[in-house]
Amino acid sequence: VYYVTVSCEYCNNTEIAILVAVVTVDTNAPIPGGCTLTSSIETDPNIRLNFTTYTTTVRFEDGNLGYDPLKGEFPLSCTHRESHDSPPSYKLIEYVVYHRLLNIRDYNTDDLFDAIEDVLTEKSIKKQQDLARVKMDAGGYKKLVVDSYAGDGVVYNVLASNDGRATAYVPAVTYACEFESDGTCKGVLPVVDIVISPLISLIGLFLCLTAHRLWHIEVYIFSVVIFVIVFYLITSNFIASTHTVRITVAVIIGLWFGLMLFLFWFFTGWYLPFVLLFTSSSGLLVTATMLYIISFIPVDSLSFFKISYVYGLLIVCVTVVLLIPAVLFPRAMNIFTSSFVGSYLVIFGIGTFVLTSLTQILMRVIKNATVSGYMKTDANYPFQINDIILVILWFLVMVTGIIIQVLLVRKREPFPKTTLYSQCRKKLNKRRQYGSND
Repeated sequence: VYYVTVSCEYCNNTEIAILVAVVTVDTNAPIPGGCTLTSSIETDPNIRLNFTTYTTTVRFEDGNLGYDPLKGEFPLSCTHRESHDSPPSYKLIEYVVYHRLLNIRDYNTDDLFDAIEDVLTEKSIKKQQDLARVKMDAGGYKKLVVDSYAGDGVVYNVLASNDGRATAYVPAVTYACEFESDGTCKGVLPVVDIVISPLISLIGLFLCLTAHRLWHIEVYIFSVVIFVIVFYLITSNFIASTHTVRITVAVIIGLWFGLMLFLFWFFTGWYLPFVLLFTSSSGLLVTATMLYIISFIPVDSLSFFKISYVYGLLIVCVTVVLLIPAVLFPRAMNIFTSSFVGSYLVIFGIGTFVLTSLTQILMRVIKNATVSGYMKTDANYPFQINDIILVILWFLVMVTGIIIQVLLVRKREPFPKTTLYSQCRKKLNKRRQYGSND
């Protein structure tokens, strides 16, 4: 590996750092890009990346079986078969796509080169235990659609293996964004996200620690959270506008509908419909968390969950299962729901500023509902030290919230016996009586 710095005369003589690597291939190891179907190059080991705001498409050419030139062997034809019943040679190779994430909004050249070296060869790839990976079928067009990490550098490589031997392709890098003149990504962290994320964490902390004790405030805030998400999904599907506009519209409408629900409870005092509504939101989050955990299991049959009606049916089934104890034990389920959802909102707000895949638990639900074809993408998230820390924090905050809420309400009625409207009228009448007596 060599590091070279050159001056670009077409770039105002800006110095450009170049990583030059010479990689040897073992005899009889697969030849990356040895069977090109779409490239004009005879042997094309390059990886091609195309990205949008939400997805990155990884494409590469088929490999071919290796050979030993010292024994007078020549490259096999891509359609070569060992026997009449055996598949073509290029279908005997297995492919695994790896990717290495850089730190959040890290544009340092040295860190980028280090990440490239981590996935440069077969040996360097196998040394890394925390690389995200996706196994691909041997035959067919080599195309993989994965999540985009807008503003964060990702290095991709492919390992082609056959009969115990493996060879790496040429790594490819993307930041999934347009660059500014100073070398940073353009608009990867909107101002609206910077403002809302701490607010989300604060709301989550309130729901987690004191929601059931302050039931009347929970009714409004939890309703607002639910309707903001719902109307963000609606505006994303039907309004062609920027992320900031969609968020703003969703928040305004969510505040209004939250107020309407609060007024409904204010005059009726019915608590069970709200417990069921809040429990339904926890059912959605439980399902999303289950699918997030399942995404780390290297089982090919997990593509079953990418079918839209299976995905929807799973959400409905989990939600129904949770609604049963919500009817039987409304206070206990409300405490669990507010602590579970609230603790996740704390983590979600932190995730805006810290590189973690935990934010994808909710974001995949939103993207599945708003981005056409997104459900077919592979959720190949790396589970890194930040994720471990935030998972522990999520658990501790949730358990702490449950304990605190139980202690706060253990000697109180499960829910208010009278409407808040009648309580306010009684207090107002008492004040009037005291005033007339004086």
